[in-house]
Amino acid sequence: MGGRDPRANFERALAHALKDHHDAGLMVITGDLSDWGDAADYPWLKQRLDE
Repeated sequence: MGGRDPRANFERALAHALKDHHDAGLMVITGDLSDWGDAADYPWLKQRLDE
């Protein structure tokens, strides 16, 4: 994806949301959360969201 790293971008956005918007009642996630749609990306994403 043009040198982008969806996992790193997600981690950066999640850290920002947790730090600066910890009182939010809802988080909407959009965009590419997997670079190639690899099967391993989805359990990783689910685990991160469950945390």
